[in-house]
Amino acid sequence: MATQTVYESSFNKFADFCLANGYPNPRKERHYELPAVLVAYSQSISVTSTVSLQTAEMRGLLLLATVRPTKAATERS
Repeated sequence: MATQTVYESSFNKFADFCLANGYPNPRKERHYELPAVLVAYSQSISVTSTVSLQTAEMRGLLLLATVRPTKAATERS
């Protein structure tokens, strides 16, 4: 359960980063700019985080960024 909490926290930070920088809300939709956004986000956390924290944040972000929109799309159907 603790890992899921870390992943959720990382995804929420990423979603906030997307919204603050004019990208679509990853909680609601996938978008073609995702690779570029991931690079920008990884650079922003590399300035403020240790390597182990960066790794955990990116792992959680990648997992949830690829899984969550699919769940949302399924629920809308």
